[in-house]
Amino acid sequence: MVGRGNGLLYGVVLVLALAIGTRCESQAIANCKNASDDLSLSATDPAVIVASPIRNSDRQSKVGFRIILRNDGKVPAETVCFKTDFVAFDGSSRDVAVHSSNDDVLDKDETDPSHQAFCAKLRISPGFVEGVNLSAQVSASDLPLTGVVIVRGLGNSTEKAKDSSSSGTPCTVASKPVLRSATVTAPHKSSAVDNIVWIPAFSALSLLAIGLIRFRRGLGQDMGLPQWTFSQSWATNATIAGGVFSIACMSGLLPEYPHFMNKQAYLALAAVYSIAVTLAPSLYTFGSHLNGASAQPEGTVLLFLGASSVTVWAVIGQLTSTGYVLAEFAVRGYLSKVTCAFLFGLLASVGIALVVYTIKTVKTNVDETTALPMRILEGEAVSTEQVGQRPQRWRVL
Repeated sequence: MVGRGNGLLYGVVLVLALAIGTRCESQAIANCKNASDDLSLSATDPAVIVASPIRNSDRQSKVGFRIILRNDGKVPAETVCFKTDFVAFDGSSRDVAVHSSNDDVLDKDETDPSHQAFCAKLRISPGFVEGVNLSAQVSASDLPLTGVVIVRGLGNSTEKAKDSSSSGTPCTVASKPVLRSATVTAPHKSSAVDNIVWIPAFSALSLLAIGLIRFRRGLGQDMGLPQWTFSQSWATNATIAGGVFSIACMSGLLPEYPHFMNKQAYLALAAVYSIAVTLAPSLYTFGSHLNGASAQPEGTVLLFLGASSVTVWAVIGQLTSTGYVLAEFAVRGYLSKVTCAFLFGLLASVGIALVVYTIKTVKTNVDETTALPMRILEGEAVSTEQVGQRPQRWRVL
């Protein structure tokens, strides 16, 4: 009987404890009805946030946001909740999961009907300002992203009934949402930049290696001075024309935030390749020496092959960059698939033709300027008239 009585008493106490706890919990989480002005958050940072992510893989990039919040209300904010609403460059909606500064996923905001808001414990006293660091993982295929970051604060307040003289009932007060427009651009270190730089560089080094093997017996022979002609220097002309085209597209034809890489990268590559193809003959001239017989500065075949490899790198790089500019039009639907296929095919044909032209021109330049000295070295008798007929200049690619 005693044991049964103790069990009954224990059950009654447990039921009462649960009832009291439930009542207290319901009182603690109750939303304030007449205290909505007690908590008011405002953002002091620019109205539009523009962030460039850092690429951490071929498909994912990490982007960071910093929002400065000020509490203009009467009660401190105990919790700050965040929600994002982004669309990709093609207009489709994208879910972007918000993380805190230490990369931990924030707690879900259970009061948000969409269940896409996350909250962090952050106390902002009335009249004080606090900065919030947020980060998110975004897919490189969706960039650029545009949308809004929505911020809402939660705090503890009290309210009392109109006919009551009590001190008030604790309740939770929420601030009005704070909206900040946000744009996530293409990453600074884009894989497209690597493709535009290193694929042409590998191609140029391959052609240089072939030239060194092909002309290995005459690498030290003199070749005269470079001479540019508009009708024959096709590689140089194509590189400069591609740079002008890219700059013109970046100036007005493409949106402010491209898909594959930012505008600064496009403009920088166009300028670098245009300058490189222009300075390539100068590199040959800087390394030349004064020929005592002709009293003119002359460089060697080795210097010519080096300058030619710089030209090849610039022209292939510029054509690759132009291809990415055309791809910007393609992914946004500015051009039809048939038109894009035609333009890409035309660009590829120009690239192949320029490579073939470069190989033939390099061979012709070396043969024309070194054939006579090589005959002399081999002991063949050469007349003074033949020596005077040796070309003193070679065509710039």
